[in-house]
Amino acid sequence: MGVTLRRITEDDLEMVMNWRMSESVTKYMNTNPKLTLEGQKKWLAAHNDDKTVRDWLILVDSVPAGVINLADLRLSEGTTSWGYYIGEDSLRSLKLAISLEMSLYDYCFDILGLEEVHGQIFKLNEGVWKLHVACGCEVVDEVEGEVEKEGVKYDVVHTSITREKWLKLRESKKYDKINFDCFNDPIGGMKVHHLGIAVSKMDDSIKTYEGLGWVIEGSITDDEVRNVRIAFLKHGITGEMIELISPNGEDSPVTETLKSMKNVATPYHICYEVRDFDKAIEILKGRRFVLTDGAKPAPAIDGRRVAFMLHRNAGLIELLEEK
Repeated sequence: MGVTLRRITEDDLEMVMNWRMSESVTKYMNTNPKLTLEGQKKWLAAHNDDKTVRDWLILVDSVPAGVINLADLRLSEGTTSWGYYIGEDSLRSLKLAISLEMSLYDYCFDILGLEEVHGQIFKLNEGVWKLHVACGCEVVDEVEGEVEKEGVKYDVVHTSITREKWLKLRESKKYDKINFDCFNDPIGGMKVHHLGIAVSKMDDSIKTYEGLGWVIEGSITDDEVRNVRIAFLKHGITGEMIELISPNGEDSPVTETLKSMKNVATPYHICYEVRDFDKAIEILKGRRFVLTDGAKPAPAIDGRRVAFMLHRNAGLIELLEEK
């Protein structure tokens, strides 16, 4: 079984509309809507502009099967809610349900950097909320009569799983990993650490930058593995960091860069500190970044691991393992 996800397009809307109004789907949803194609087009346009939602079409062996979504996505608070349905009855399976749920947690915690994922399920949909529990969720609340539709009240089970719990459980779970990464989301917890600048004469460049309000942090470090000299400077007022990098020989990685600039100092890379170093490399490889210098300790940054990656549209970046 090959499961893939993609964003929903206008060509999918009639199919999605019919799924959503089918008895097998709507009986477990909060509403029994009467949808129109024109209304669906407005829904898609609104969702495409809404940064708090994500909608994917589920395909099983290239056959459209259903929809999975995030709602109330609050990146600043680290939370979201999720749900899904399989519209094609013949494609429903326990294996598919488990793989979708666990892969969604990978996406939420590894890529979006969230701290908690919530679910709300009708209590009568016992198989689904018990599956959530089996996948690692906790039942945090049961609200009697929370949803009313067509004069009938439904009890709702609220579930939750935290990033901390999922990372502990993940290695013990067996599931087919499904790629949710089609929204080009920034990697959660990724923050700029410094800007790297290639310079030909370290001492002269330090003096020049000191005259621009920068203060040297620590001492100059010789990185014998990469054959460069490194100095970190912090701006005395705003606090940003820069890294000055000068060559320690012709085989230094910055030598050719400086030659092409006729030894004029030039921006060389942006360094990003990341929470999950190995996972960030894996994600960026999937986005066509090329690993040019694999994970190695950086003596100038307390021996933390760094790696360099290159993309034709972004240039050279450095990943730094979080403390």
